[in-house]
Amino acid sequence: GTNNSICSRDGLPLVVGLLSFLIHGISIVFSLNNALYTKIEPTAIAITITIKITIGITGTLGAGKGTIVDYLVKEKGFVHFSVRDFITKEIERRGMPVNRDSMTIVGNDLRKQHSPSYITDELYKQAQETGKNCIIESVRTPLEVSELRKHSNFYLFAIDADAKVRYERIVVRGSSTDNVSFETFIAN
Repeated sequence: GTNNSICSRDGLPLVVGLLSFLIHGISIVFSLNNALYTKIEPTAIAITITIKITIGITGTLGAGKGTIVDYLVKEKGFVHFSVRDFITKEIERRGMPVNRDSMTIVGNDLRKQHSPSYITDELYKQAQETGKNCIIESVRTPLEVSELRKHSNFYLFAIDADAKVRYERIVVRGSSTDNVSFETFIAN
């Protein structure tokens, strides 16, 4: 067979957006942004399709979300987007102290002002603009999950660990947003 790439009408290689295809030795039909394209091939066809994915990470505080993110970024080349960083920038813009209470207040305020899934919607848009595999850390609310799951290239990973182990991890981590007693940690 020959080694042919799939092309759009303007000759650019197709990287993502393959919704369906039909191969019977002569034709491939696919859709990208609701436009149909066809390329006729008289011989066998070799196809390479690369679909970029976005993984959302959810889980309990100190469960190991960051460890998974670090692995995907360092070992697999994923681009990292963080809900915590997104909210922290807004907290700093507002001149508030960066702590767990401010994170909750500002996160809830952004969701109330815009939409329940506003933060992860914005991060997903940024992720798609990279054209790379991406990971969104700290997906939290059911509506965020629901909106992200509407995207065919989105996968959600839920991470958890024993409460005592998780608390020990946040104490060692020493983040300003993690400075809570064990009782408060369990209550949250």
